[in-house]
Parts: sequence; C-alpha cells; structure tokens
Amino acid sequence: MKRNYLKTKRCFLFLVVVSAFCMPAAAFAGNATYSYDVYDRVERAAYDNGPVVEYSYDTAGNLAGKTVISNVLHVSTASGGGTVSSSGGADCGRGCYFFNTPTMVTLTALPDVGRQVTGWSEAACGTNLTCAVNVDSMKHVTVTFTTETFTLNPISATNGNIDPDTAQTVNYGSSMAFTMMPDEGYILGDVLINGAPAGAINPYTFTNVTAACNIQPSFVADPVTLSAETLDFGTLECGTTSATQTVTVSNTGSVDRVIGTVGLTSGAAAEYALVSDTCSNITLAPWASCNVDIQFSPAYKWSARVTMLTFPYTDDYIADKSIELTGNGGDTCAGDMSVILPVLYAVLSVGNITVNAGEGGAIIQAGGDTYNIVPHADYEILDVIVDGSPEGPLSSYTFTDLYEDHTLQATFYSLMVSSKGSVNRIEGTNTLEILPDSGYVVKDVLIDGISLGPVTTYTFEDTSSSYTVEVLFEVDAAWIMTIFKIILE
Repeated sequence: MKRNYLKTKRCFLFLVVVSAFCMPAAAFAGNATYSYDVYDRVERAAYDNGPVVEYSYDTAGNLAGKTVISNVLHVSTASGGGTVSSSGGADCGRGCYFFNTPTMVTLTALPDVGRQVTGWSEAACGTNLTCAVNVDSMKHVTVTFTTETFTLNPISATNGNIDPDTAQTVNYGSSMAFTMMPDEGYILGDVLINGAPAGAINPYTFTNVTAACNIQPSFVADPVTLSAETLDFGTLECGTTSATQTVTVSNTGSVDRVIGTVGLTSGAAAEYALVSDTCSNITLAPWASCNVDIQFSPAYKWSARVTMLTFPYTDDYIADKSIELTGNGGDTCAGDMSVILPVLYAVLSVGNITVNAGEGGAIIQAGGDTYNIVPHADYEILDVIVDGSPEGPLSSYTFTDLYEDHTLQATFYSLMVSSKGSVNRIEGTNTLEILPDSGYVVKDVLIDGISLGPVTTYTFEDTSSSYTVEVLFEVDAAWIMTIFKIILE
C-alpha cells in the first residue's frame, strides 16, 4: 500500500507539472504558496500576483481535476507600519484572499502606533481606514502607512509674541518648544494648552506629541515697580559727595520675581556708588520690596553726568528695569577729558569713551560730547579713527550716543621739509605730494628715518600710527646746465 501511495504521489506531481505547463505562463507569474491535504498532496496553489488553482483527486489518489479561481484579491503594504484585514474570503496566504464568485470585500487598515494611512491604490478610498473592493477579477490593492503627524497651533496674544508664531507640523512622539516674548513692561502670566492653564512656563516644550494642540500665552503688566524713573543729584563740586538717594523696588503681583545683580552701566558709572543694596540676587515675594541707596561724586565738569541703574531679571525673556541717574560737576571741576596726551597711544578712559592720541598732537574735550583734535607745531593730522573706523583728518568729532562704548583715536605726521620745495596732502586721500621748487629736485624722502629714495608721492597705508616725514631737496643739475648754456649763448 505504501508503495502504491508513493507511486500515486509521483504521478500526481508529474500531472501538476504537466498541467502547469498547459496553462498560460502569465497566469502563474511569480512564486506560489502551496496548501497540502492529509495525504501530503497539493490541494491549492496561490500564485503571487496571480490566480489560485485548486486540485481534486479520485479515490485512488489520482489527480482528477483542477479549478482556476480568478476572483483573487492580493493585498500589500507599501512601506510597512501596519497590517490589513479582510471582511471575507478564503485565506490563500501572504495577504491573498480568493472567492468562488465575484464578491464585495471591505479591507480594514490597522496602522501601528504612531503610523497613519496616507493612501490606497484604490483611489476612491483616499486616506480612510477602510476600503471597499469588488473582487470580480484579479485585484491588487496596496495601502501606504507613514508616520503620523500633528499640528501644534500657536495663538497670538496682546502685549507679547510667541515664537514660532505659525502652525508647526510634528511627527508622532517628537518634541517642539515655543518661546514667549513679552513686550517691555509685561511678563508672562500663563500658558494655555487647548484652553487649559499650564503655568508661566517659558519656553514651553511639547514632549512625546500624540495629538494636535493649541498653545496661547497670556501677558500681564510687570508687577515689579520702581519708585522713580530718574534721579537727579544736582550740581556738586569735584571732591564732594551727594546726599544719599534711595530707589525702592516693589512686587505688586501674585508671583515671585527673581532679581539679578543690580549695577551701574554705561555713561559716568564711575562717579556713582551703590552704598547699600538689598535687591541684588533675591527672590522678591508678592507685596515685598527692597532698596538701593546711591551717591554721586563728580570727577569732571559736564552738564549731564549720566549713567543707568539697572535691575536685571534672571528671566531672559523679560526686559530689565532701569532708571537714569544724572548729576553735574561744578565750575571748579576740570573740563571733562581736557587732557593733552602727547605720548604715543596714551589712554584715558572716562565713562564709556576711550581716547588715544598718537605722538604729535592731543585730543581735547570741547564741551558736551565734542572733542577737538589738535596737532602740535610742525605736525599734521593723519587720521581720526572712531570705534575702529578711519574717518579722515578731522579737526573735531562729536559722539551722539554715550550709552554705548566708544573709542576715539587720532594719529599725526610731522613734516620736516628742507627749503626749496613743499609737501601737500592730496585732498580726500592719505597720499602726500612732494613738490620741489623750480630748479630743484627731490633728493630723498625718509619715513620714520627709513629712506625711500627720491619719490614724489607717498601714501600712508596704515593710518593707525603716527609718523615722521622728512623731505630733502637738492639743486637740479640738468637745470643748472641749461642755465649755463643760455648764458654762454
């Protein structure tokens, strides 16, 4: 009996091969998935992207017939990230379903966590989770899964801004931060997430995003107030100190405010002193206050010895608070920066202005924010350099903003010119033109003692230094010979 069975099996396999060759090759393109009966005989072959073939046998185990089923539905996913189930049909393996008669089938996409359907090959199904397919022939349906995305939508508010301020699309499980930026005089009061208060968190970061959200800041007036906007100490003589004036800082709000180190910035900061300070580096509780005491001791005569007293917040997104301090130096004080600097690169710092006068001249304060550049005898102004930028041979310069640091530098060149010629600076340039008198020529030009030979022009390539220019002329021998010839004739 066993022998007959094996013989039958061999015959069956032969018949399967023969029958396969008898069918159109295109119908059996691709690999096949086989199903076997209890006698280990092939009862079904489901071809990838092709039909399903069912085999039947007689009582002796011989192949009795085959049926080709063309109502087959092949389902696949384009990029993974989920599975698909069918509402009916016989499972022929690997996303294959077959039907003996035309059948309407509903496919259901089952995305993995964080994935979404972005399309079916059946156009009418769009991005729906289900797709109805009429399996009346060979059908191939593909569903595409992609990472799920959500929109984080910032909502604008008065008295401040949010950054970014446009809707942001983020992937499932990702993070996104929004920064609240109050206008001057305001602070962040709260952050609303989908309308619910989340607290004054800045920046606010969405983590592990799994849904769309709205975010809206609310800004409120800064509850920290100063007792004055300006303090004027009047006019004092140099060497004297003013009476103490006090600035009180108060928190009129309902939340703590953290104050950094109180300090004097810009202007004539060196002439003011904080003699008492209970405000630096503290947490100012609601309805609490602190004080800073200031004194003024002028060093120069000037109509506005200005500086700023600043109360910084540790929150980078809130503008610091400042008040302006003013005072005057009396008539007995020296003129501000009225100091002649005859040595090369002598430096004087007053307030936030640093002046450098090269050898051969001086920088003298002329009143207010104006400074005169004065060359010594036998010197000319080479260049005036303001904040590192050459401005040319100016005789004076006026600063317009003393709340920024500035540098003022002047360089000079001396002219030692022998008789019988002259030296002129070509207007608008750094070039000297050397002009001998009639009957004379240039003998030599020396820059800081270094001979350049009988050149007739010289350009200062570097105007950040002072120079000594020496020009020598001599009689033009050719001119003498010409004169002799005229006399002899």
